[in-house]
Amino acid sequence: MNERTLDILDQSLTLSLWTFLVAFIVVLLFVNQRLRARKQGLMDYLHKKDARLHEQQFEEKSPGAQRDDAFLLLSHRMRMVFQALVLSTGIALMVFILASFLPIAVLDNFATSTSSKNTPLRVASLHYDRFHEGFSLLGEVWNQTQEPISGLRAVITIWQSNQELLDTVSVPVVPDPVAGRSAGTFSLRYEKGSPLLYGYRLAFEDLEGKTISHLEGFNVE
Repeated sequence: MNERTLDILDQSLTLSLWTFLVAFIVVLLFVNQRLRARKQGLMDYLHKKDARLHEQQFEEKSPGAQRDDAFLLLSHRMRMVFQALVLSTGIALMVFILASFLPIAVLDNFATSTSSKNTPLRVASLHYDRFHEGFSLLGEVWNQTQEPISGLRAVITIWQSNQELLDTVSVPVVPDPVAGRSAGTFSLRYEKGSPLLYGYRLAFEDLEGKTISHLEGFNVE
């Protein structure tokens, strides 16, 4: 394994271990509360049972009942702790897989490591909303390089229903410049040619009008 792979695995393993510990503690607290409730319910039941059998001993239980009480509580405790262990392990494993392979802009993992070297921008979030007059876009783009990008603009090409070009709109990405390894946002509200709208295409340009390549990341519609 190369150093980059080891770094990614170490990052994912650290996140999954912390997740396991937090999940296990939370589930154990829940198990403890459930066991207390069950113990109280069992004690109440045995007291009522003893009261019916022994009218003179309202608060005492027979030795056999005490043994049954201990056995039942131990059985519940072991089963619930095992379930907590399995559940926490499953959650930690899911976090490990997501942290290793999900293309999240803020994480350096197997999904982003290759593209980060070659592609300057990653669209981390893009929300599309269609309304009667037109549509709106709200997006977040991540600068994957170490250098700031000045004059960055989002260029939205809009197509009409016959799939011919209808319009091209350019909106600024803020803040300007977008610092290295940080995010910028852009928004558009388009209210022309609503019945003719077919779709749109997103691109980015720098201050000189040159196209900057991008990838789509997490939560992009």
